Amino acid sequence: MCIRDRSTEATYRYTHGIRGHDGLCQRLLHGHRSKIEVFIGDERRPDLEHFVVREIFGSNVHIATPEQVVSGNGEIGQRGKTDEPVTLAYRGSLGQYKLTLPASRIFFVEKETSIERITMEVAKLLKREENPREKLRVLCYEGINKGAVAEL
Repeated sequence: MCIRDRSTEATYRYTHGIRGHDGLCQRLLHGHRSKIEVFIGDERRPDLEHFVVREIFGSNVHIATPEQVVSGNGEIGQRGKTDEPVTLAYRGSLGQYKLTLPASRIFFVEKETSIERITMEVAKLLKREENPREKLRVLCYEGINKGAVAEL
């Protein structure tokens, strides 16, 4: 048994749907609770991890792509700044999906809402915000033995 202190872990909750996925991940509002780790050089940066959780994702965020938007708008690499309604929709092999949320509850990524793309968008955002001289590495987890690493 491994016991560890989780009080300092930065975790966030998100929902998403991957249109082209063959399984349940195509369902528009299925969700995850994920851990994030950020490193600049070899130094772990819990301050940036908690910044992402609080300021970028909030308590719960929906991850979407611009191609899913049927009304409203959003900008890649950030969460909406207003509560203007945004309607998302797509058809997958399991059915038609449609959802309306306030823009402030949606974080937009390019192309697909996979953990790999989410991790890359977070890394790009932190690179813009922090402009570190050393390599930036972001690790986002999605369940047991699944996650992604982005290095910039």
